[in-house]
Amino acid sequence: MAARKPTPIEMTALLTFHAVLSGAFIVAYLSGDEDTYGIHVFSGYAALIALALRAVAGLLAPDGSPLRFPRPALAPLLGWVARLARGEAQARRERSPLIAWMAAALLIAVGAAAASGAAADVIPSVDHLHAALGDVALGVVVAHVALVFALHGLKRLDGPPVKALPRPSVPALCVLVAGLAVAWVTLAGGSALAAANDPARAALLTGYAAQAKAQNPGFTGFSAERGRALYLGPHSGGNVDTPAGAACHTATPTAAGRHNKTGRSIEPMATSANPSRFTDPAQVEKRFERDCPNVLGRACTALEKGDFITFLNSP
Repeated sequence: MAARKPTPIEMTALLTFHAVLSGAFIVAYLSGDEDTYGIHVFSGYAALIALALRAVAGLLAPDGSPLRFPRPALAPLLGWVARLARGEAQARRERSPLIAWMAAALLIAVGAAAASGAAADVIPSVDHLHAALGDVALGVVVAHVALVFALHGLKRLDGPPVKALPRPSVPALCVLVAGLAVAWVTLAGGSALAAANDPARAALLTGYAAQAKAQNPGFTGFSAERGRALYLGPHSGGNVDTPAGAACHTATPTAAGRHNKTGRSIEPMATSANPSRFTDPAQVEKRFERDCPNVLGRACTALEKGDFITFLNSP
């Protein structure tokens, strides 16, 4: 059954979904470094929830509803391409079957990126897969935007102007999108306030000290000098592109670094220049579980974790 035009409520729902998903994806992609990890996680789960709600609507909506999931079919696509190649004006003006294929690819790509991010919260080794899927999803998003503009250009080559769709409920859309923006700002502010809490870092070091003492009764304390050697490296056994923490964070911990894969700027590692470092135990452990195998080829010991933080926390 061909999809009818959306009602104002359906149009509002579709635009709201697009606004929330695109906003969450962009924020999540741009906040993938450890400096903005809280915002990254929040945005990722926002995208996952939006996709889950879209899936429910797509499965429960009646036939013919614009909320139904796109159903790509090869025969209509090939027929449309053939008519387009023959220069038929009608083919340029009608809704392209390619949209359904691209919509399906977009939902799958962004959904896989969001789902792998949720999995990476529990299984740190999935983090590399999550990063790769995020890059794939970005490519699909860019292709989707390019397709929309290309099809719009085809329709303007000839024929009557495209009729406007029913106007959505603008207040409802604005309230929902503004609410999501406020949530992101609130989360960022909360992360910044928590970052200034030095006792949290002290408690983290106390915990690592207890673990180090349990592993080695001769433990007498952490060493900034050992932490410096661990930070600067170079080390063997891990990824050849990251033989030390300094590979991304530079040899000067108070200076900004640069992500070796994405090229994005990374805030300084030293707590004197960036008080947000080493205040969230869950985030710290996640980063150690990801970065230690990359640099050392193995997990870090409690002694190494404490030495590393002690060095970066030194004046």
